[in-house]
Amino acid sequence: MTDRDRILQKTNGGFDVFVHYMGEDCKKKVFRNPFRTDNSPSCHLYFHEDQQGGEGRFILKDFGDSEWRGDCFWLVGRLCSLDVRNDFMEILRTIDKELNLYILDDAPANVHPVMNKVQRERISDNRPVKFTPKYRNFNKHELNYWASYGISLSILERFHVKCLSSCYFERDDGTSYNINGTMDVPMFGYTFFDGAGIKVYRPNAQIGRFMYAGTLPKPYVFGWEQLSSRQSYVIVTGGEKDVMSLSVHGYDAICLNSETAKLPFNLLKELSGRYEHIIFIYDSDETGRRESALRVKEWNEFMKGQGCENLLRAYSVTLPLAGTKQDKDASDFFKSGHSATLVRDLVFRAIQGESKL
Repeated sequence: MTDRDRILQKTNGGFDVFVHYMGEDCKKKVFRNPFRTDNSPSCHLYFHEDQQGGEGRFILKDFGDSEWRGDCFWLVGRLCSLDVRNDFMEILRTIDKELNLYILDDAPANVHPVMNKVQRERISDNRPVKFTPKYRNFNKHELNYWASYGISLSILERFHVKCLSSCYFERDDGTSYNINGTMDVPMFGYTFFDGAGIKVYRPNAQIGRFMYAGTLPKPYVFGWEQLSSRQSYVIVTGGEKDVMSLSVHGYDAICLNSETAKLPFNLLKELSGRYEHIIFIYDSDETGRRESALRVKEWNEFMKGQGCENLLRAYSVTLPLAGTKQDKDASDFFKSGHSATLVRDLVFRAIQGESKL
């Protein structure tokens, strides 16, 4: 049995984790989200069976905010500024420690304390974490890293990406920590609002590849201000590096914080005034294919319900990649030597319905 399944088994499918972080109201059929300012009871927990034979789990759905949807691992990741895909073991250790499960023998003593049930306060969606960054110029090694994906210094500057020598973080509870960039583990920052917010990216880190602090866009959208409306379609892709790689080759592109996140319909409506089509190009692995198809289905069904099915139709495109960790996304696609022409061909075929992509 995996550590994930053992935690689900010991927490009643993750239900106890929701109660620990969100309070006893979780036991009600519908309850208020304590992490949003809306006082209306809009949350619901439902049980989802695992189709692969693993432990089933409870899923949170907030009808008042579509961004609040996921299992207990997603919840802890959100509250602790951890990425479910890249920091999953860290999330497991946090749950193990906070709920005193004693499942993981290597769980450290200090594991991302969030809030206990007595001290819990509402948090803003802008990540209530103070940070003090120390920026420096990109060195040759770091510029070569970005150049391997076709991303030049001018592109990095256009998208407000900076190089960090270190970054000091302080949580609301007073705990703090400092992260340093090194030659082996360089550290970059996707910055927002003239440096008021940051998403730290450490591509070679084993734990904590992504960290968030300050005021971030709500919802988190990277590349929005760089859109030019120079094409008939806009691409929604998996990550910031993918956005910049696509931009290098002349595409308008944006990404959300994860492939499972949803772009609010008000932003989609705004895109409909600038583009004719929206193309989802997510990772070529199982998750990327699934989530891309879901986003397309959700959007087209919504537009049909509004009587606007011919306005900004959505399509899914899967790049011809292996789907492995090193060969699955748009930046890997260009790094491997594929041409921008192939992307245009795949998009055209998807729009024309000539191929199932």
